[in-house]
Amino acid sequence: MPRGLVFTTLLALGLGCGGSEPSEDTARCGPTGEFGNTGCGEVAGLVTDAGGSAASGALVTVQRAVDPAREIVLVSGPVPSSTAGAYQVRAIRMAGAVPTTGPDTVTVWVRAVLPPPPGSPDGTRGASDSVQATLEIRPVGATPVVVQAAAIVLPPF
Repeated sequence: MPRGLVFTTLLALGLGCGGSEPSEDTARCGPTGEFGNTGCGEVAGLVTDAGGSAASGALVTVQRAVDPAREIVLVSGPVPSSTAGAYQVRAIRMAGAVPTTGPDTVTVWVRAVLPPPPGSPDGTRGASDSVQATLEIRPVGATPVVVQAAAIVLPPF
Protein backbone atom coordinates (compact mmCIF):
# COMPACT_ATOMS: atom_id res chain seq x y z
CA MET A 1 0.00 0.00 0.00
CA PRO A 2 1.48 3.42 -0.94
CA ARG A 3 2.60 5.58 2.00
CA GLY A 4 0.19 8.42 1.09
CA LEU A 5 -2.79 6.04 1.12
CA VAL A 6 -1.74 4.62 4.50
CA PHE A 7 -1.48 8.15 5.94
CA THR A 8 -4.85 9.18 4.46
CA THR A 9 -6.51 6.02 5.84
CA LEU A 10 -5.05 6.56 9.32
CA LEU A 11 -6.05 10.22 9.26
CA ALA A 12 -9.62 9.33 8.26
CA LEU A 13 -9.83 6.73 11.01
CA GLY A 14 -8.50 9.21 13.56
CA LEU A 15 -10.97 11.90 12.51
CA GLY A 16 -13.78 9.37 12.63
CA CYS A 17 -13.01 8.85 16.31
CA GLY A 18 -12.96 12.61 16.98
CA GLY A 19 -14.83 14.58 19.59
CA SER A 20 -18.22 14.92 17.89
CA GLU A 21 -19.86 12.41 20.22
CA PRO A 22 -21.71 14.00 23.15
CA SER A 23 -19.97 11.56 25.51
CA GLU A 24 -16.62 13.12 24.58
CA ASP A 25 -17.78 16.74 24.92
CA THR A 26 -17.58 17.63 28.60
CA ALA A 27 -19.66 20.76 27.96
CA ARG A 28 -22.66 18.53 27.22
CA CYS A 29 -24.61 16.06 29.36
CA GLY A 30 -22.83 12.85 28.48
CA PRO A 31 -23.98 9.28 28.95
CA THR A 32 -22.54 7.38 31.90
CA GLY A 33 -22.23 4.08 30.04
CA GLU A 34 -23.83 1.09 31.71
CA PHE A 35 -25.55 3.18 34.39
CA GLY A 36 -28.07 4.80 32.03
CA ASN A 37 -28.41 8.41 33.15
CA THR A 38 -31.08 10.56 31.51
CA GLY A 39 -29.65 14.07 31.81
CA CYS A 40 -27.85 16.66 33.89
CA GLY A 41 -27.98 20.16 35.30
CA GLU A 42 -25.39 22.49 36.79
CA VAL A 43 -25.32 24.94 39.64
CA ALA A 44 -22.73 27.61 40.38
CA GLY A 45 -22.21 29.98 43.26
CA LEU A 46 -19.98 31.12 46.09
CA VAL A 47 -19.04 29.72 49.48
CA THR A 48 -18.21 32.31 52.13
CA ASP A 49 -17.66 32.49 55.85
CA ALA A 50 -20.01 34.42 58.13
CA GLY A 51 -17.98 37.60 57.50
CA GLY A 52 -18.40 37.36 53.72
CA SER A 53 -14.83 36.22 52.97
CA ALA A 54 -14.27 33.47 50.40
CA ALA A 55 -14.16 29.93 51.78
CA SER A 56 -11.73 28.06 49.56
CA GLY A 57 -11.48 24.29 49.57
CA ALA A 58 -15.07 23.69 50.67
CA LEU A 59 -16.45 20.52 49.09
CA VAL A 60 -19.73 21.26 47.29
CA THR A 61 -22.30 18.66 46.23
CA VAL A 62 -25.91 18.50 45.08
CA GLN A 63 -27.64 16.53 47.84
CA ARG A 64 -31.25 15.69 47.01
CA ALA A 65 -34.59 17.12 45.94
CA VAL A 66 -36.17 19.51 48.44
CA ASP A 67 -39.58 17.87 47.90
CA PRO A 68 -39.32 14.37 49.40
CA ALA A 69 -42.21 13.24 47.18
CA ARG A 70 -40.17 14.00 44.02
CA GLU A 71 -38.85 10.65 42.89
CA ILE A 72 -35.51 11.57 41.35
CA VAL A 73 -31.99 10.34 41.97
CA LEU A 74 -29.23 12.86 41.32
CA VAL A 75 -25.53 12.23 41.78
CA SER A 76 -22.66 14.67 41.89
CA GLY A 77 -19.09 14.40 42.95
CA PRO A 78 -17.72 16.82 45.49
CA VAL A 79 -16.26 19.90 43.77
CA PRO A 80 -13.85 22.07 45.79
CA SER A 81 -14.51 25.79 45.92
CA SER A 82 -11.77 27.96 44.42
CA THR A 83 -9.58 30.43 46.30
CA ALA A 84 -12.28 33.00 45.49
CA GLY A 85 -14.94 30.68 47.00
CA ALA A 86 -16.50 29.94 43.58
CA TYR A 87 -17.81 26.53 42.55
CA GLN A 88 -19.69 24.91 39.68
CA VAL A 89 -21.03 21.41 40.15
CA ARG A 90 -22.86 19.10 37.75
CA ALA A 91 -25.70 16.87 38.95
CA ILE A 92 -26.52 13.81 36.85
CA ARG A 93 -30.03 12.32 36.90
CA MET A 94 -29.70 8.57 37.35
CA ALA A 95 -33.36 7.75 38.02
CA GLY A 96 -36.72 9.46 38.04
CA ALA A 97 -39.49 10.27 35.62
CA VAL A 98 -38.69 12.67 32.80
CA PRO A 99 -41.56 15.16 32.27
CA THR A 100 -43.15 14.99 28.83
CA THR A 101 -43.99 18.72 28.72
CA GLY A 102 -42.38 21.92 29.93
CA PRO A 103 -38.93 22.32 31.37
CA ASP A 104 -37.61 19.51 33.56
CA THR A 105 -36.86 21.33 36.81
CA VAL A 106 -36.17 20.17 40.34
CA THR A 107 -35.34 22.17 43.46
CA VAL A 108 -32.38 20.65 45.29
CA TRP A 109 -30.16 21.20 48.30
CA VAL A 110 -26.63 22.34 47.45
CA ARG A 111 -24.28 21.62 50.36
CA ALA A 112 -20.79 22.90 51.16
CA VAL A 113 -18.53 21.35 53.80
CA LEU A 114 -15.13 22.58 54.90
CA PRO A 115 -12.79 19.83 56.00
CA PRO A 116 -11.82 20.08 59.68
CA PRO A 117 -8.53 21.82 60.42
CA PRO A 118 -5.40 19.64 60.31
CA GLY A 119 -4.71 17.94 63.63
CA SER A 120 -8.40 17.86 64.62
CA PRO A 121 -9.47 14.81 66.64
CA ASP A 122 -10.95 11.91 64.68
CA GLY A 123 -14.66 12.40 64.04
CA THR A 124 -14.41 16.21 64.00
CA ARG A 125 -16.71 17.73 61.41
CA GLY A 126 -15.93 20.89 59.51
CA ALA A 127 -18.29 23.81 59.06
CA SER A 128 -21.17 23.15 56.66
CA ASP A 129 -24.38 24.65 55.35
CA SER A 130 -26.79 24.31 52.43
CA VAL A 131 -28.89 26.45 50.12
CA GLN A 132 -31.69 25.60 47.72
CA ALA A 133 -31.35 25.93 43.95
CA THR A 134 -33.70 25.00 41.12
CA LEU A 135 -31.91 22.96 38.46
CA GLU A 136 -33.08 22.56 34.90
CA ILE A 137 -32.25 18.99 33.90
CA ARG A 138 -31.31 18.76 30.23
CA PRO A 139 -31.26 15.46 28.30
CA VAL A 140 -28.11 13.51 27.42
CA GLY A 141 -26.37 15.26 24.52
CA ALA A 142 -27.68 18.73 25.43
CA THR A 143 -25.69 21.56 27.00
CA PRO A 144 -26.75 21.98 30.64
CA VAL A 145 -28.20 25.23 31.92
CA VAL A 146 -25.98 26.64 34.69
CA VAL A 147 -28.14 28.17 37.43
CA GLN A 148 -26.77 30.57 40.03
CA ALA A 149 -27.40 29.69 43.66
CA ALA A 150 -27.43 32.03 46.61
CA ALA A 151 -24.14 32.15 48.49
CA ILE A 152 -23.55 29.29 50.91
CA VAL A 153 -22.50 30.95 54.17
CA LEU A 154 -20.54 28.67 56.47
CA PRO A 155 -20.85 29.18 60.22
CA PRO A 156 -17.72 29.81 62.30
CA PHE A 157 -15.77 26.70 63.13
